[in-house]
Order: sequence, then structure tokens, then C-alpha cells
Amino acid sequence: MGAKMWRLPASKVVRSGKFSVIQDNGVMRGTAPASNGFYLFSEAGAGVKPLVLVGTADEILEFLMLRKHSGIENRIPDLPEIYMQVAPARASARFKGLFPMHDFIKQIVETVASFVPGSKLTDVAGGAKDLVDNVKFSRSSPYDKAHTKSKVSTLPANTYAVFWHYLQDDGFVKIASGKVGFDALYAYVDRELTKSLVG
Repeated sequence: MGAKMWRLPASKVVRSGKFSVIQDNGVMRGTAPASNGFYLFSEAGAGVKPLVLVGTADEILEFLMLRKHSGIENRIPDLPEIYMQVAPARASARFKGLFPMHDFIKQIVETVASFVPGSKLTDVAGGAKDLVDNVKFSRSSPYDKAHTKSKVSTLPANTYAVFWHYLQDDGFVKIASGKVGFDALYAYVDRELTKSLVG
């Protein structure tokens, strides 16, 4: 099937029903290079999202070799760096339950009350806590019904991901500024994949 380049989605926190909060991790979208043959980072559109190349070690190396005149180009003037990470690919659920809104409010009230004992704030917090305690939290929200058994896409055990981003994160190393070709990245990716396979 071969390795494929994707754009990573941005996670967002959304409400589901009246009292539950979930994290929507979104879905990856396939992406293509620009007219110059390079995959772009830009200040608007799809270019704001990180890139990830997914496949087996052999598929990833073949992808880079066949596209040695292509690469990554960053067109963001204030953030020109390009960072990269190579890691085993892990499937994850799109939706993640964060906490019931009821528990969240209760936790805030209890925290505030514990810091200011014996004050009017405590009385207000206590009243709010009683009110919250009387709220009937329903666990039959759309999130619970549809996503209790999270749908996780399956990936073969030997699948890897090569990430590129214009922002540094844990495990990412700076590889270029402005533009870098896949031919220049081949040896580094090969070395990192070998370390993952051995480790």
C-alpha cells in the first residue's frame, strides 16, 4: 500500500450534552505537495497543521527515496524552523471523555472553599456546592451512548510515523530552517527507524 503523508488535526474541547465535556482529537486528512513539489507550512489553511508520514519502515524510506526532489518548506516568516520526530505509530481514539461538568464545578467550589475558610466566600461556595450536589448528572449523554466503546483505528505493529512541525515539542529535533529536501533527511530517518526497530 505504501507510506502516506497526512495533516494532523488540532484537538479541541467540546461539550457533549448538558453536563459532559469531551476532547475531540479530530481525524487526519491526506495531503499533497504544493505546485513546487514541497509540503508546506503556512500561516493559513491546511499549512498550519503538522505533517506526519505513516507507514512501515521500508515504506517510509521508499517514499523519501522516490521523492528525493521533494521535501518540507516552511513559509511562516516568524517561525521558520522545521522540527522532526520519528516514532512508532500509535492508534488513538478520536474522542476522549475529560470529566463530567458536575464534578468539575464541584472540584472548583471545594478548592475555593478550602483556601478561604470561614468567610462569606465559604458560605457562597457551600451554597453553590449544595446546589451542585442536587443537580442530577445524567450519564446518558450523547458522548456516553456513542463513544463509551471508543472506536480506535487499528495499525500494524510495525507501523511508524515521521512527524514534521514548525513548533518544537517533546522528542522533536530541529532539522532545518525554511526548507529541507527528503534526500537530506533520508539518512537521519533511516538511522532513527533502525534504532526503533532494534530497541
